[in-house]
Amino acid sequence: LQLPVRFDVIPHGTLPRKIPHLLILIVGCGVMAALLWNLQGAGRAVAVLGAVQDRAKLAYEKLGTAQVALAETDFKKSEADFAASQVDLQQARQQLDDALASSRRVLETLDVTGTVRTGSAALAAGEAVSAAGVHLSRSFDLLLGAHVVGTEGEERNDLVGAITAARPELEAAQKKLEEAEHAMGEVTVS
Repeated sequence: LQLPVRFDVIPHGTLPRKIPHLLILIVGCGVMAALLWNLQGAGRAVAVLGAVQDRAKLAYEKLGTAQVALAETDFKKSEADFAASQVDLQQARQQLDDALASSRRVLETLDVTGTVRTGSAALAAGEAVSAAGVHLSRSFDLLLGAHVVGTEGEERNDLVGAITAARPELEAAQKKLEEAEHAMGEVTVS
């Protein structure tokens, strides 16, 4: 006596038809795992943004005090404040880059409001303005520190020497201001 019992888990002839469905399932699971991993990185990045904002705020406050010192012709304080602002902005930008390293492309692609691009561009602009301020402070110190008391020939030589000495600083400041202008062109206001 024989009973027609089959022990096939997958019915005969259906395996070739199911392979594409299995591949789609495997690829779909892989894509979802990658998406979740990137979103987890984005969550960590958002947590760091508060610290970056605080550092940037402090840097922009230093930038303001540097401008006041520059207006009051306190060039040494102005240069120190501009340099401190530049360092703070560099650190804020580095923190932002570190936080977004694992998910930068995903965030920039999904960045509907432009927050990531705008934040990075604003930090770059502030950094360039701070660097320009350092160069301007140095050049103004050279220009206004020239001794113009004495005979007419001595006055002219001191002033020409001061202008000659200040020129590289002014050119460097101009280059940094052009960088800041370019970076501000990438900032979007919503």
